[in-house]
Amino acid sequence: MQAIILAAGMGRRLKELTRDNTKCMIEVNGETLIERILTQLDGLNLERIVLVIGYKGEKLAAYVKSLPIKTEIIFITNPIYDKTNNP
Repeated sequence: MQAIILAAGMGRRLKELTRDNTKCMIEVNGETLIERILTQLDGLNLERIVLVIGYKGEKLAAYVKSLPIKTEIIFITNPIYDKTNNP
């Protein structure tokens, strides 16, 4: 089994919070949302985690690679992250 996380969006509605980061990089109680999700998924014995990135994708990928996650993480880039699902 594998998990997919859609994390390519710009988070325009969060304005100041996502100017330099993606939505999933927002910290809540000292932990980023993506760290919390990945840590929980890491304990489920998944084959892999697929992370779809776009906005600030390189920064997000570098951060995720620095986390102590044992499950294989595959990064897929959505090049049209600014065109989809935004009015």
